[in-house]
Amino acid sequence: MLITYNNTQVDFEKIQSLSIEKGKIIFQAKDGNKIIQLNRDNHEVADEIAEYIINCYKRGFKRLNLNNYITLEPYRVKLNS
Repeated sequence: MLITYNNTQVDFEKIQSLSIEKGKIIFQAKDGNKIIQLNRDNHEVADEIAEYIINCYKRGFKRLNLNNYITLEPYRVKLNS
């Protein structure tokens, strides 16, 4: 699955692990790390986005553009608070 966010592309098939650190989703691969820098430092939001990525992968998505999902995210977080 090819993940796109702003100018960053990540091939999820090549990812060995994923971690979250202060508004960053870090993808570890043999050929180096790829980092998606979110516009927030909220760990819960980054965790939710990581869960979304994993669920899309499990459902067989070939491509995932996070720009649209993250644009909608503030409304979802605000409503759930």
